[in-house]
Order: sequence, then structure tokens, then C-alpha cells
Amino acid sequence: MTSTILQHYDTSPYAEKVRTGLGLKDLAWASVQLPVIMPKPNLTALTGDYRKTPVLQIGAGPFGDGVRFWPATATWF
Repeated sequence: MTSTILQHYDTSPYAEKVRTGLGLKDLAWASVQLPVIMPKPNLTALTGDYRKTPVLQIGAGPFGDGVRFWPATATWF
């Protein structure tokens, strides 16, 4: 089974949508809390220059756009 990690901060409305979607799909996932403002060293190491949150990491692949999360979860799970 591939691990799913959501890198986000709690007050993000986009992260709330992703958390809700992961719950509706009944997927197990881990959480990495990020600071609201830069610098975000954990995120930068994973995504390079991509700064937006949330980022869903499935295995070694980061998905940084909410529109791409759901096709990725359909492919992997």
C-alpha cells in the first residue's frame, strides 16, 4: 500500500476540502503541519519551487494542485 501524506496548515480552506475528500474516500493518510507563511523548508525540499499548500504526497510523487488530487487518488487507490 502506498502512503498518503497531506502537507497543509489547519486554517486553509483548500486543505479542509482535501481532508473532507480523503475522509469520503475512506483513505488512510498522515498529516504534516506547515507554517502559514514562508519559509516552509519541508515543502520546499519536496516540491522545489512550488510554494502553495496543500500538497498531497502519494508515495514519492507530490501533487500540488487540488484539481489533480482526485484523479491521482483514483489512479493509486
